[in-house]
Amino acid sequence: MYKEYFLNIISIEKKIFNDSVQSIKIPGIEGDLSIYPGHIPLLTLIKPGVIYINQKQHNQYIYISGGILEIKKKQVNVLADIAIKSSDLNEKIILQNKYQIEKKIHFDKNNIVAIRELSKIIAQLKVIQLIKKNNNQ
Repeated sequence: MYKEYFLNIISIEKKIFNDSVQSIKIPGIEGDLSIYPGHIPLLTLIKPGVIYINQKQHNQYIYISGGILEIKKKQVNVLADIAIKSSDLNEKIILQNKYQIEKKIHFDKNNIVAIRELSKIIAQLKVIQLIKKNNNQ
């Protein structure tokens, strides 16, 4: 049995992450997936949310807007439309965007596009909260 595997996270713009990891937790379309070395091969869709990356020395968090997850024997690939490292998220800008989207939804409660955007904003804020929580421990 393997003790770790190689994780690649690639967005449309660039490669965000590629390194050995011990485990990850990722938002699958039908629920969160916890992936450990030796996981069965899988190809599935992922939804907007947070990827929790467990490495030997520390944990990392990456926001993804959705995409495709591919699990191979010794490698996991995440192909995302948008992937942002937690260190690259700007809380002030995200909160401003959240406010604007909430205004759109207030005036049109059936605005599906705005509702989807709000779920992405909430996922980004969750990453920031996780970082703050871990820095306070």
